[in-house]
Amino acid sequence: MPVTLSPLAGAAQQFFDNNGNPLSGGKLWSYQAGTTTPQTTYTDSAGAVAHTNPIILDSAGRVPTGEIWLTVNQTYKFVLMTSADVTLATWDNITGSSNIALADYSPDLTSLLYPGPLTVKSALDQITNRTTGSSLIGFLPSGTGAVARTAQSKLREVVSVFDFMTSAQIADVQAGTALVDVTAAIQAAIHYAATRALVGGTVYMPPGKYRTSSTITTAGAGNVGQVALVGAGIYATTFVPNGDFTVLNIVTSLMTSGEFVIEWPTTNSSVIPATRIGVELASANYQFSNATLRSVQVRNAYRGFVLNDWTGQPLGTTWLASLEKCQTIRCADWGIYINSKTGSTTLRLMQCYVRADNGVGGAQYGKGIYINNVNEILFEQCAIDQCLDQWMYLVNYNVAVFNSIAFEGNRMASASAVAIQLNGPQNVINGFKDIVNTYDTGGNARIIYMGGNVDTLSICGYSEQGATIAGGTTVYRITFNSATSLLSVLDRSVVPSQVLNNGWVVNAVYEGRRLSMNGLPPSYGTWVRGDRVQNGTPAVGASKGWYCTVSGSPGTWVSEGNL
Repeated sequence: MPVTLSPLAGAAQQFFDNNGNPLSGGKLWSYQAGTTTPQTTYTDSAGAVAHTNPIILDSAGRVPTGEIWLTVNQTYKFVLMTSADVTLATWDNITGSSNIALADYSPDLTSLLYPGPLTVKSALDQITNRTTGSSLIGFLPSGTGAVARTAQSKLREVVSVFDFMTSAQIADVQAGTALVDVTAAIQAAIHYAATRALVGGTVYMPPGKYRTSSTITTAGAGNVGQVALVGAGIYATTFVPNGDFTVLNIVTSLMTSGEFVIEWPTTNSSVIPATRIGVELASANYQFSNATLRSVQVRNAYRGFVLNDWTGQPLGTTWLASLEKCQTIRCADWGIYINSKTGSTTLRLMQCYVRADNGVGGAQYGKGIYINNVNEILFEQCAIDQCLDQWMYLVNYNVAVFNSIAFEGNRMASASAVAIQLNGPQNVINGFKDIVNTYDTGGNARIIYMGGNVDTLSICGYSEQGATIAGGTTVYRITFNSATSLLSVLDRSVVPSQVLNNGWVVNAVYEGRRLSMNGLPPSYGTWVRGDRVQNGTPAVGASKGWYCTVSGSPGTWVSEGNL
């Protein structure tokens, strides 16, 4: 009988096969470290009863007695097999640990729990309810009625994909070679985490490169449960797809996923297939709701972030959702493509970035951001670079608000191109940067195009810096396409000569003044008695402006006198 024992992990350990299914009838062998010499484990802390060797798992893949106890200071090797003796995993050099003083044990395990750093010391502090000094791992505050816990059981609350990988797979990931496929292991970790909480489980991906060959979804097995997938950082955890497919399907609600990169090899954008997708949000059976995708970068895809149209399916919408610090680099088509079925609402894009130049040659190639059927859209400090002809297209929404957005190094080459098309009723732009963009259409270059469904565009702070305008091209900052649309420019950053109004000459308000740019009173539209329109092309002897004296369409207008 051993003098002192140490628990291997928390009670009721459960093991799974490579598909995430409970390992019914599995076998767990215990040996002396580095050998095939059997070494005894025990069922309880007293060491009164030894486990069978191997331990035969029950139908749920659990240790029948609930616990595994090791002899302190002896080192073990464990081998996990199926009931048919197929080896699934090997763990070597596992030591039975004695009691540990917190003050003496604090190796850094940064980002073990998302989103902040966690050390073994801070995890043990949580167990012991202390922040300084030392105590036993199994410390239990007196009078609380709580159950004593171990450091192992505390740390096992975090599900790591490494828990479901072989030693060879882990070594490949950590070496950054990405030669060994780990798709099944990542999906198994997600399926396991989904069994522990219907909504709210988290799977952690330590630093390294992960080779994958098919789509990984954050749903549990059989679409039961949802899990957040979290990496160690945008430059620490990398997916390396082996083929052209959708890498991740994030269907998580009420949680935050992110902190990783999805990267295909640098490719000429003209040959990237449409099947190469970075992240798909939602699905036929899930929404992306009350959720956030944070710090994810997609490189060399066809589209970076997508939400497809699931019309006719049970779910597939998004609402109260955020994309934060999400980036696409050198995608062949749209960097962000949200094409929802009707019913999505309240999408925020914060500090998102699209760069769409060709991976070979560097010239502008892809497109920026497309959003359809999302009722309210908010952009905060976003930027779009290196797009060709189509920089942004918003359609079928109620309100779009832009709080600082920058377009830099983009190009308009096609005579029919529209850089930014808005096709929803209410639009507010506070801070618009037009930086070193190129306009060589050979005709009218339309930057912001107000489509037929636009009721109002209110804009302030349009800043143009270093544009290149080819011969024969006239650049209009804003263009109308409806006699009922109203443009309101709150400052002088857009002047009347920079607006192409297609003859609807009184639908622009500059610094609070409604102007007629043809020297005539309104001849269309519905007006109310008391409305006033100033002459936007004043000259000596011309009318100062006109007042509406009788409401109607267009009503009765009387000159207020000549200059």
